[in-house]
Amino acid sequence: MSNKVYKDLAAFHPGYYVQDIIDDMEITQSEFAKRLNTTGKTLSQLLAGKIPLSVDLASKLSQMTGTSVTMWLNLQSQYDEKVLEIERRQKFDEEYEILQQIDLNYLYLLGILKKEDSPEEKVQTLCSCLNVASLQAMMQPDLLTACRTNIQNINPQNVLNANVWIQLGLNFARKEDCAPFDKTKLTKNIETLCRLSCEPLSTAFPKIKKILNDCGIALVALPYLKKSGLSGAVKWLNKDKVMLLINDRGKDAGKFWFTLLHELRHIMQKRMTAVYLSTPTKANAQILSLGRNDLEEETDADRYAQETLIPAKEYQAFKNTRPITVASIKQFAQSIHRSPAIVHGRLQKDEVLSWSRFNTELRESYQFVVA
Repeated sequence: MSNKVYKDLAAFHPGYYVQDIIDDMEITQSEFAKRLNTTGKTLSQLLAGKIPLSVDLASKLSQMTGTSVTMWLNLQSQYDEKVLEIERRQKFDEEYEILQQIDLNYLYLLGILKKEDSPEEKVQTLCSCLNVASLQAMMQPDLLTACRTNIQNINPQNVLNANVWIQLGLNFARKEDCAPFDKTKLTKNIETLCRLSCEPLSTAFPKIKKILNDCGIALVALPYLKKSGLSGAVKWLNKDKVMLLINDRGKDAGKFWFTLLHELRHIMQKRMTAVYLSTPTKANAQILSLGRNDLEEETDADRYAQETLIPAKEYQAFKNTRPITVASIKQFAQSIHRSPAIVHGRLQKDEVLSWSRFNTELRESYQFVVA
């Protein structure tokens, strides 16, 4: 084919018009090539649009048909311009299709995009924000290396939104002022952090952030991005600074504290080349990307979060008491300096309580709002 067509755009190669001349002369391609003083292969490639019309061929066509060289060269120039326009349109349509797989209201909320922007402006602005030449880059499962999620039946939209959420977190984390990372200091502050769970998360969060910043951890809280399937992430920015990204998926304070401690454990593991992602579901882990994905480290992080939030010895003793009531949960939580929501969530996870039991009385909801 010597022409390109895309939607309402069409580009006609000079070879398209040469074919018309051959048809009008009612001769074979072989004869026409001889008359044009060129090879059959060259003519065949020209007719198929596989080679551009050279000045030499334009000059020969001019002599042969009584037309100007400029006319033939203009046909090639017009074709090149139209092909470029078609390629740009195709690329934009592909980019815009990817953009529509992301929750645009989320991007408006963060002030990244404006509703009044044109589709082209939205694509260009988002590419700049994500530091990519094309949104297609965000579809690569291994863009940020060792990623892990519990989404079942992972699809490209999950990969896209996971990458977008992490990159947005990185943008915020790079602006955070933190002291150099200090694992010893972090370890010493873990119990102080956990005791903050007794406060409403709205008042505790700024204190959590300050403690972690002083330990070299940039804590970033963003609303949950639909289809990302993530609730937390850890990524080292350099040897002295690490991002801990967390969101309000499920809006359950008990899950927030588990995710926070789980991710802090990954930071203590100090695997600087990995990106650790977590979700609150019970499904078996699926591999979201290439790279490091050590399930032993995940198991270790789960155990650490459970034991740190609720010491096993005390928990086992309380779990065996009967009856378990709202009052007894609150009393036990107070004795270990933890939020009742944490104890309640653990009992539900271990199926000591049903998933609906005492939710009204003990479940603590929260939501991250970006200023």
